[in-house]
Amino acid sequence: GSLLATRHLKDTQDFWSNLCWPLYEDSNNKEGETEDGRTTELKAYILRILASEVYTWKGKVAPEMSKVLDKICSESSTSLKTWCHDAMSSSAKESSANQTAINDETIDLEKIDPMEDTNLFLQSSWKIFLLVLTKDLPSCFSPAACNLTFTVTIKKLMNVLRDDPPPVRLTLLLSETAVTLNRRWQTKCTANMVELCKDMATVLDIVSSASWSSIHPRSRVAIIALALSILRSSQFKLDASEEPSVLATWLAPTVRILGLSFRQAENQLAQGNQACIDLQISELVLSLLQTLISRFTQDRSWLSELHHEASIQLLLAAASTCCKHKVAANFVKKILQLLLEIASSQSGTAALLTHELAQQLWLPVSDLPTTADTEWHDVLMMTVEFATVLLRTGRTHALKTTITAMALLSDKLVADLVKIKTDIKSVGDCVTIARLISLLSNHVSLWRAEHLPSLMVMYRCSCALIHHSSALLMRPSYLGSLLKVSQGSGTEEDTARCRKISTTSSVPDTELESLPPEAATAHSQLLDIALSCLSLLLALSPPLSGLLKGDVMLDPGQWEPLLSLSFGNPTLEETEEESSYGTLLALANTCVRSLTRDHARSPSPGRAGLTTPTLGTRSSQLTLDTPEKRQLNVVLEKSITLILCQSIFTLSHSSLASRDKQLLKREIGAELGSITDTWKRQFSSRHGGKSPAPSSASSRSAAVRSPLSASTPARGKSPLPGGGPPPSPSPQPGIAVDCGKRSGGSGDQFMRFVANLISNVYK
Repeated sequence: GSLLATRHLKDTQDFWSNLCWPLYEDSNNKEGETEDGRTTELKAYILRILASEVYTWKGKVAPEMSKVLDKICSESSTSLKTWCHDAMSSSAKESSANQTAINDETIDLEKIDPMEDTNLFLQSSWKIFLLVLTKDLPSCFSPAACNLTFTVTIKKLMNVLRDDPPPVRLTLLLSETAVTLNRRWQTKCTANMVELCKDMATVLDIVSSASWSSIHPRSRVAIIALALSILRSSQFKLDASEEPSVLATWLAPTVRILGLSFRQAENQLAQGNQACIDLQISELVLSLLQTLISRFTQDRSWLSELHHEASIQLLLAAASTCCKHKVAANFVKKILQLLLEIASSQSGTAALLTHELAQQLWLPVSDLPTTADTEWHDVLMMTVEFATVLLRTGRTHALKTTITAMALLSDKLVADLVKIKTDIKSVGDCVTIARLISLLSNHVSLWRAEHLPSLMVMYRCSCALIHHSSALLMRPSYLGSLLKVSQGSGTEEDTARCRKISTTSSVPDTELESLPPEAATAHSQLLDIALSCLSLLLALSPPLSGLLKGDVMLDPGQWEPLLSLSFGNPTLEETEEESSYGTLLALANTCVRSLTRDHARSPSPGRAGLTTPTLGTRSSQLTLDTPEKRQLNVVLEKSITLILCQSIFTLSHSSLASRDKQLLKREIGAELGSITDTWKRQFSSRHGGKSPAPSSASSRSAAVRSPLSASTPARGKSPLPGGGPPPSPSPQPGIAVDCGKRSGGSGDQFMRFVANLISNVYK
């Protein structure tokens, strides 16, 4: 019966307008006269009725009710003016008897007793009404109404926080309302972002100065979340010229809040409470400071504040303590994210290098248990990334501490590197570790002198990674099926393909020559891994320029052959701790066929089944105008360069039998000749059949520029194994490899250089 009666009332004409008139009509009060408690309570109940109706029907309300809501939510209506008036005056009415304990986490603002405080009850009803309408019926609020509502909320929050002590429930109500409105309205919250940022800076300053300990933990969470939300929104509305000066006022209070929150989190962790709200507050403050630092282009503006509060020492000490006691992994991740942001600048790296990172970070992380815990594994990967950023930014200044990190973490890194063979989802972790290996390979001499065991184990892992990455890159459709199966979305055909290919050593003829869309990311990551591992092997090989000039002959004992005399394709079931010529040739063939996939025959009869993962349906012209093609080109050049370095060194200085040397020359000459022929055919078709050979004038010009053309063999000997003349001038491949500035012309020059070298050395 009550449902029928309610339905009848709602269908009655003018029901909603008659019900809601106290909200948007003048109460006939004289100026300065306040309304009695009954009117205030009536308004609160009307707001809750409206919110309940909108929530129940998910915003699909009757037309008459929609008109009433539009009238209430209009920026010129009496209702919003009343909301502003009530918000500006209710804090004085909250008596000391209604002050709730600061640590009481059971506060329910929706169940406030109207008999205790009618004004707070009305504020709570307004909160419910606003939050329901902004979610289920956002069209009720115009941008001007959003601006007015949010501005008065922020202003009121500032005034409330200045009270001593701030009213607990009202502070909580206003802060949670403000952060929710800001997340839903975004840039509609204000027409003047500079003024809003200044108001938020004032709120942070008040909170960090005196009232932090007297604010409820939920209010702290809401205030920090509000600051983070405003900071992200300001990125679209602040002018670049105004941004540094406006956001500079945020730095000091944010850094102070960081110290305050860390002390409270430390007390909770000392009591064994890892799920405390103080830890969540600290994580939010870390995110706020990280986002704030990322907005500055000048290091000094934020680094001085960090030094003033000893924040870097605080961050490292907190991460070290948590790692030693194996607590709060997510908290440590947030700290490392902030440290990564600091390390991305030269001044920040210099500040970090003044601390004992080996004692404070590398050693505690190395002591973490090797378990399947995803959070602690993420901590390890972020530590590796942090060491990589330090070395990339600090260069030689960060070299010793990075080698120390590699020495202490090598056992854990090896376990992650070998995991790719059984779990394709770990390819992202391998990329992170391989990039650190690649950066350290630029300083391989010092690495060898400081800690040879870690260098040797990373060398063996790099060989295994090149083998496995090449095997997967050769099989693009298998890679796609493997990813689907690992994610639980594979079909029976995918499962059958994985089972079939993983038990055979050859590439099936039915392998598709296109890269599945779901495997594009993994394909790029595998190329990244191969590129990083090739960098280490090249660093351990004699330089090609030294081999051609004869400088390596002065002291050949410092080098040794790294590649085995095997010319078979890499397989998935085998793991090599020593790379072979066959693996590198397969990788080079895969790259050149990907770059010249149209009208390209198999480079050699022995690799007839080698597949070509194509990168989408782009133009068939041989251009390196995409990141994928540039990446393929760099891998191609590095793999060919490594083959040339190792084969020339082996033919010149090793004690290999004559028959094995003839086999090596024949295989390398045939395979590299096929690769260069494939490249030339594609280049010729792109240029209308013209020969890619340079003119005599350009050859003479290249001879003047080339370092190889002016070099002479050492001790009167020819530097080449066959005793022939040096190859025709061409850019040095070790210098030419540049992923960011590579063009199709330089790739053609490299291929001409390789072709000339083949005719002089391997024929």
